[in-house]
Amino acid sequence: MNPETKIDLTGARYYYAVYGLSVASEVALPELTPIAACSPDVSIEIGHVPEFLENTKKDYGWISYGNSSCLIKVEDIARYMVSHGRRITVDRRLDRAREPGVGAALPDLRTFLLGSAFAAILHQRGSLPLHVSAVQSDTGVWAFSGDSGAGKSTIAAWLKEKYDWKLVSDDVSVIHASRGKCVLHSGPRKLKLWDDALERLNYQPHQLVQDLTKTSKFQVYLEDNAMPMPTVLKAIIVLDRASPNAIATVERLSGVEAFNACRLAIYRPFMAHWFRAPESLLHSITELCSLVDVYRYRRQWSLDNMDSELRPLEKLIREVDDCRISSD
Repeated sequence: MNPETKIDLTGARYYYAVYGLSVASEVALPELTPIAACSPDVSIEIGHVPEFLENTKKDYGWISYGNSSCLIKVEDIARYMVSHGRRITVDRRLDRAREPGVGAALPDLRTFLLGSAFAAILHQRGSLPLHVSAVQSDTGVWAFSGDSGAGKSTIAAWLKEKYDWKLVSDDVSVIHASRGKCVLHSGPRKLKLWDDALERLNYQPHQLVQDLTKTSKFQVYLEDNAMPMPTVLKAIIVLDRASPNAIATVERLSGVEAFNACRLAIYRPFMAHWFRAPESLLHSITELCSLVDVYRYRRQWSLDNMDSELRPLEKLIREVDDCRISSD
């Protein structure tokens, strides 16, 4: 069956690993790593999703939430019910006159399923998802955060292609503390890039899937289909725009600046406040700051001089690697 053209409504199940979780799904998800059948942490099912959530605490129109549930409505795509950190129900038939299984394009449906719907699952489970792209050097994982358009995915892809550093994750990863280290669990095996970055990096059309049908952003499915393993997060690097004509720079952050950088890196942070106690969230952010280095990297937001502007960042990563290797 071609996962791009049809949802199987006969009860067939697909099994995947992502974010350190096992997933059983009635929707084929080529962005995730297949695994053997198992008793899953999370299930994704096709079914009826109501237009309104019962016992709603707050309704923002497109999204509403209760004590342990979240309803996400995406016009012309689908409705998603996320419950108890365990189940996502997908209702693709927004128009009840449609025959079963007919609806929005599957890549669009999966974009919101693996985005906002999975964010709700993760926050319901008490996890800490970060909106980062990440590459791995000799000493650990370097994660890039920043505002939309700051170039998180582009920089990770550039470092992968130019220096052959492994691309660990793009868009979202989950972190948790373990034995005095910060461990990162990677997200879907895809890289999101705008068409201009794709052209510079020489990706071919057959490698691409349009992220949303109405945008010029594309997904590159990563070829590595190995079981995703947790990796040690070495640093978070906040991407910022340099002043006109200024050279690229990297600076270490500490104290309140480092704390705010970690706080702002949380994916769908409003959901964290819905499903987690304030003291629990504060503890997770503080722990993250204590276990990883935090930097700010300023550059011109352009692809024209990317190679030269990456030199301060490359220098930092190599110096840290050399220092750590020498001390070992």
